[in-house]
Amino acid sequence: MTEIVGDSAVGKTQVCLSVTASVAKETKQNILYIDASATFSAERIREMVSVEDEESEENLEAVLSHIHCAKVFNVFELFEVLETIRQELIKQNSSFFGGLRLIICDSVSAVLSPLVGGHQTQGYSLLVQVAQKLKALALEYSLAVLVTNNIIGSDQSRPVASLGRTWQSVPHNRLHLSRQTPSPSNLGKLVGTITILKSCRQKGRERERLLLFSVCARVDCCPSAAATRCSCPNTKTILVTYTDSQRQTSCDTERRTALFIILATPALRSATAERSDVLVNL
Repeated sequence: MTEIVGDSAVGKTQVCLSVTASVAKETKQNILYIDASATFSAERIREMVSVEDEESEENLEAVLSHIHCAKVFNVFELFEVLETIRQELIKQNSSFFGGLRLIICDSVSAVLSPLVGGHQTQGYSLLVQVAQKLKALALEYSLAVLVTNNIIGSDQSRPVASLGRTWQSVPHNRLHLSRQTPSPSNLGKLVGTITILKSCRQKGRERERLLLFSVCARVDCCPSAAATRCSCPNTKTILVTYTDSQRQTSCDTERRTALFIILATPALRSATAERSDVLVNL
């Protein structure tokens, strides 16, 4: 289970949409996208799927058929979706759930934040139940689970995710997404990073840089392209990479999710082919 944390509007949803589009297109595996923040965009995914090459309408629909979206507005609807997933995986009667490999929840804080804080003991009980259900799906059915969360502050320059200490130990991996504001001085340059805050392979409080992405060289063309995949030729490719791939890890979920995130950029293989510290054995 991997968590992406970051400030509001930093690009967490765009990363999730990009991962969704690329897993569906490149691996032909099924993805269930749990939209808890009303930010899922089928049109955006369609653009991402077709941006690399001209897909026929038939092929495009075939790719999109690998993606199902479930909208939830509170924690109880989230419970219902997670229980439905579990039941379908047990029964194995559905072709979609039989091929399910990735669950994305964007974002857990949208449904859990209103329930925690102060002396709301019931809220923390519900949070623990959500955590248990997500991790059980990941471990029992070999699924990659990707969730997003907000940042509420920092502890000795280290970002602190929302949902309190109870949630801190839940994800196997935690990635911090950040970016600079596009300006005339950094147009077309790498302006953002993802930093490992927590990893199955990581020792102590050590942090590693993971990802760089760039803005479009023409802000008038796509002003919000800092964390998205603009289709114009002025935009540099988003680069997502796991370092230190030669070390073995006992956490299969981490490796699976890393592969899915890498697939968010089809050009990654050629961009990183000469680097020995990058996981490219897709």
